[in-house]
Amino acid sequence: MTLDQMNDPADTCIRELRSVAPRRKVAASHSSTSNTSMKSPSSESPSQAVGASIRIGLTVDDIKQAFRDNLVCGMGRLEAVATKHDLYFALALTVRDRLFHRSVASIENYGRADARYVAYLSAEFLLGPHLANNLLNLGITEVAREAMSGLGYDLDEILAQEEEPGLGNGGLGRLAACYMDSLASVEVPALGYGIRHIDPAVRDRLKVVFIPNFNVKNAHFIYPAADLSEQISTAGKEASGTGNMKFSLNGALTIGTLDGANVEIRDEVGTENFFLFGLTAAEVTEVKTRGYRPRDYCNQNATLREVIDFIASGTLGSGDTELFRPIVENLLNHDPFLLLADYQAYVDAQDRVSALWRDPHAWTRQSILNSARMGKFSSDRSIRDYCQRVWRVQPGLANP
Repeated sequence: MTLDQMNDPADTCIRELRSVAPRRKVAASHSSTSNTSMKSPSSESPSQAVGASIRIGLTVDDIKQAFRDNLVCGMGRLEAVATKHDLYFALALTVRDRLFHRSVASIENYGRADARYVAYLSAEFLLGPHLANNLLNLGITEVAREAMSGLGYDLDEILAQEEEPGLGNGGLGRLAACYMDSLASVEVPALGYGIRHIDPAVRDRLKVVFIPNFNVKNAHFIYPAADLSEQISTAGKEASGTGNMKFSLNGALTIGTLDGANVEIRDEVGTENFFLFGLTAAEVTEVKTRGYRPRDYCNQNATLREVIDFIASGTLGSGDTELFRPIVENLLNHDPFLLLADYQAYVDAQDRVSALWRDPHAWTRQSILNSARMGKFSSDRSIRDYCQRVWRVQPGLANP
């Protein structure tokens, strides 16, 4: 697919956004929650002021009143018999009203003909839990917590009712969503365009497969709990990306090749705080050019030969020697990822890992340095860099 082909849908989205802006402006001008009414509440009638407060107010009392209004009047649920899901939905509606009010202002401000947009194309956008994120973006998490507590509810229990979305291919969709958040934070208008789901040019050619239940909530436990991040993709394959950033940011030390983001992470955290092993991308090319014979590496390394023989023995397959035969034959005769060539270097690196692990003080020191030196990988920093060097746009000031 050419760049021109990819730009067409994004251009269409931009035109649609611009066409929406005038309609939103007209609708807002007839609303009791217009910008004028917000700026001059004293000029409104008491009933108008109360109505605006319910829909857009950000105080504890405003959230309480709006929550009850949505639960009882909007959803037709009595508090005495409301389920936790009812409570979640009522709070979601309360937050939605406040978000939509800001969206109208953004559409009016950026919908003008001369506004420039960033069109962000990604295979997927995985936003994570929406309600908690929206409360955070509005800056009212603690206000909402106090409001719910005042009504006898626990905010965390309400937030837990939202079904957790998966992490897709392991991080890229989540990264795309973070970039969109960062674009909003620095007030750069942007459109996120999911090419995988919409564009017919790639719909039947690109699919994302993910591990069931590997989602944001589970990742919150996995990343901080890890002591060692194994990023063992063959150098030059560009297979190492967002996952290892999250591990390193949370203090895990990395054992890995010079592949993908490993290269940048090693530069930032320091070579002494990274367990490097394996061929470089240039060495991989050289080995393949000379004619790679994986069986030779097996024959020359007694430990590796023992591992291969163990896999072939059937021990791991309840005595079935045929079960893993395809894997063994592939490794000995093809090994496209040069696993056997990197094997001994990997074992030696694991020995260094074990030696450091036996010194808790030294391990903890390197773990802290990993976290402290990962600032470069902030999505906000990355977006500002894109704005300056690639898109050549300056953040604008949105109308309040």
